[in-house]
Amino acid sequence: MKNVTIIGGGIAGLSAGIALRQRGVPVTVIESKEYPRHKVCGEFVSGRGLEVLSSIGIDVAKLGVPVQGISFHQNLENSASLALPQLGIGISRYRFDFTLAETLKKLGGHVRSSCRFQSSPLEDGYVCATGRQRQTQSKWKWYGLKAHVSDVELASDLELHFTDDGYVGLCRVEGGKINVCGLFRRPARLVAHSPNFIQHFTSASSLRERLSHAKWDERSFAAVSGLPVGSKDLTPGDQADKFRLGDALSMIPPFTGNGMSLALESASLAVEPLVEYSRGRLSWAEALALFQTATRKHFRRRLTLANGAQNLLMMSLCKRLFMRPEVIGIWRHVFAQTR
Repeated sequence: MKNVTIIGGGIAGLSAGIALRQRGVPVTVIESKEYPRHKVCGEFVSGRGLEVLSSIGIDVAKLGVPVQGISFHQNLENSASLALPQLGIGISRYRFDFTLAETLKKLGGHVRSSCRFQSSPLEDGYVCATGRQRQTQSKWKWYGLKAHVSDVELASDLELHFTDDGYVGLCRVEGGKINVCGLFRRPARLVAHSPNFIQHFTSASSLRERLSHAKWDERSFAAVSGLPVGSKDLTPGDQADKFRLGDALSMIPPFTGNGMSLALESASLAVEPLVEYSRGRLSWAEALALFQTATRKHFRRRLTLANGAQNLLMMSLCKRLFMRPEVIGIWRHVFAQTR
C-alpha cells in the first residue's frame, strides 16, 4: 500500500491518521510543535464531531467534561442559560491533541513532532492539515487569543460575551479549568501591537469584574493572527490541487463553536478516498476530486449560514437586538443548522 503523509498534527491530521491506520494504510504525520501544547481554540466539540470520534474509538467523554447550556452577555445584559440542542464536550487542546497523537502511535503510525516540513509543492500522497489559510485582502485583520483560568464562576457551561470589535467565549474544560477564547479585529491599516491578553478579554464589560479576580495559567496563553474569518471558498485557485483538512480547508466562524467538529468531519470525509489511493484503486487526482466534491456538499451551506450570522453579530444594532429574549431563541436554529 502507498504511504500517506499528513502535514500538520492537529485534530484533523491526527484523527485522519488514526482512521487510516485502522484501515491498514501506512501513515506519517509531521508536526512543527511538540506535544502536549496549547492552541487558540474554543475547546468545545459537539454534533457530528463527536460521532467521528466515536467511529475511531476515541471516548472523549472520559477526557473532557459535558457541556449542556449556553448564555449570552453584553454590557449589563445577561440571558438565561439555554439548553444546547445537543450535548457537547469541553476538552483542552493540550490534552486532546496529545491523546490523539499517542493513539496514532499505538496503531503503528509515525508521528514526527518538532519537525517542520520544507518541500513545496506537495507531491502525491501528501495531505495538508497545517491550519488556517492566509487571510485575503480585507479592511479588517482578525486575531484570536486564548488562556485557561480558574476561580471563575460561570452562568452556564458555555458563555458568549460581545465586545465592540469581537467576542469572547468561556467554556468548561477538564481539571476544573475554564477556557477563555476571544476573536477580535482591528483595521488593517493599523500596526499590530503585542496583545495584552487580560485587557483584551476584559474589553467585554460583562467579564471585567469576574476576570479581575481570576487565577490565570500563563503557560496556557496562546495567540494567532491573520485569521480568514468570513472565507467560505473551499477550493481557492492556488490551493485547488491540494488535499486540505480542517482549517486548511476552511474556517467556520468561532462563535458557532464548531471548528473542532469541522476539522474532525473533514478528516472523516478524506479517509475513504485516501484508502482507495493507498490501495492503488484511485489516482491521486481522482481521490482529490472525490474528496473536494464531498466537502463542498457537506460544508458549503453551513459555512454560508455561519458567515452571514458572523457579519450580523459584528453590528452594534444586531448585538443589542440579539440579547432580546424573543430574538435570542433564533440562535438555537443557527446552532443546529451549523452542525
